[in-house]
Parts: sequence; structure tokens; C-alpha cells
Amino acid sequence: MKKPNPLWLIPPLAAGGAVLLPQLLDAATTFTPSPQVISVIPSGKWSNYDFAGTPYPFVASAVDWPVDMLWWNNAEIDKVKQILINDGWNGGTGGSMDLLYWDVTCALPYPGYQLWDDDSGRCGACETLTSDKRQKHTRLYAPDDPECKVFDQFADWSYGWGYYILGTTHYDYNHSGCSKSGGVQRFGWSELAEGVIGSRMSTLGYQVSQDYFPMQNYGYGDYPVSWHSDGQHYHQNDGYATTVRIP
Repeated sequence: MKKPNPLWLIPPLAAGGAVLLPQLLDAATTFTPSPQVISVIPSGKWSNYDFAGTPYPFVASAVDWPVDMLWWNNAEIDKVKQILINDGWNGGTGGSMDLLYWDVTCALPYPGYQLWDDDSGRCGACETLTSDKRQKHTRLYAPDDPECKVFDQFADWSYGWGYYILGTTHYDYNHSGCSKSGGVQRFGWSELAEGVIGSRMSTLGYQVSQDYFPMQNYGYGDYPVSWHSDGQHYHQNDGYATTVRIP
């Protein structure tokens, strides 16, 4: 059951003040991501997808994967990556992507300045399936601004998040060093990867709320019911991020 706290989210507004909500897509409809800005008071704002390309255009054609993980309380990028490595995420890193954010509390040259954070992420252990090999792949994002004394984490104590970071998740099939002969290279199934990571973190003793925070990035359904393919990318996301509390 999804239980978003409305105090945590200021939804983007369309013309006339209407709230922009996720839209369900028909099976025959071409999937087009709708990158939006998610606002959190007072710590900042960030995009609901990460992006590829230079100079990092904030457009649907540059979208890579939806933001679907939120690590909070005492989270920091290297700390969360080490938790994953300790749990067997030994598959190295992937290609680098970027998340757009605005840090309204402390960003140079002035508060509210638009910035990008890049990350190549961590890949899980190589899994062997009948016809494929695959790895989970997550990228983690947060501000890194030494002059503001902000190091790889957002800070929001007023609404109970503490230090938090954002993440995208997906599977890489038959990619790089984890490939099966004859296997087809493809990427995606974010909702599946998010659920597996959340369940594993719960098993390890972390406080997890599956599909809790509204990210407004619905991407064609829940595994295994539906997804939408666009070339090698298989889009699948229910529009809600799973949260993990880091002690």
C-alpha cells in the first residue's frame, strides 16, 4: 500500500495550476518519459529521471532511467555503495549518467542554482538464467559541493529525512563482463530491480517501505504484468520510489 506523506512533496504544476500526475499508457502507445522536477522542502529539488548526453539536456529523448530509490536518515553515496559491495555487489561499475538538481539551501554561485551530479553506479553479481546472464545496476545521486560543506548527500532534518540520496535501478542483460553466448543485450525492468533491492535490504534488517514516495515517473506497469520496449530499453516503473532507512 502506497502511503505518501503530502508534506514531503510539492507536485509540479501544469498551466492553470493543475497537478501533473502519472498517466497510464495503452499497450500500443509509444512510451515517452515525462521528466519533471520534484520539490522537497526545505532541502532542494531534483529531476525524476537521470539523463545521458552533453550538455545534459532536460528532455525526454535524453532520459535513461527513473528515480525509484530513496536512501534516507544517515545515507551517503559511498556508504550505501559499501553496503551493496558487502552484500556481494561485485560486478564493478557501468556507464555514467547524470541527475539534475537544485539545492535551495546551499548551492553556488547562489542558492537554487541548477547543478548536475554524475554516477556510474554499482553492478550486482552476475546472475545466470536459462538463456541469459544479467546484473542489477543502481546509480546513486546527491550534491557534492565542498564549499557548501555538502558531500554526496542531501540534508533535510525538518521533515525527518536526515541525510538522503536518490537512486535509479535496472537490470543489464548480456552486457560487458556478464554475458551469455547467444544472449540478447537489453536493459531495463526497473520495477523488478527496485523490488528485489528493497526486499534484500529488508532481509538485511533495514527499514524498507516499498513503493512509498511518489516520483511522477510512471513507466508502463509493474513486473511481471507489463512493460514497454523501446529498442534495447525495457521501461517498467510504477511511479513510486522505495525508501530505505540507513542507520
